[in-house]
Amino acid sequence: MKPEYKRGESEKRKRFSDLTDDEFKVLNYFMNNISVGEILAVRELESLFGLKDPKRIIESLIEKGYIERGNGCYNLSKAKFPRD
Repeated sequence: MKPEYKRGESEKRKRFSDLTDDEFKVLNYFMNNISVGEILAVRELESLFGLKDPKRIIESLIEKGYIERGNGCYNLSKAKFPRD
């Protein structure tokens, strides 16, 4: 079954074609929520997206450089997503 995306999501999905569908969901979550506490992020990813092991997916995105770990939080990578 092909995942459904909101308007404009398919273009964004193509941009991140190196990610699995679950990794893309998590990255998209962080693109909308740039910095999130570790506990809240895991709980929301489990409840909003039904992800079974969001910590593993977050770790994968950290290894790929999309997300950074802060003090008790996860942040969208400044290197990959520069902000003013």
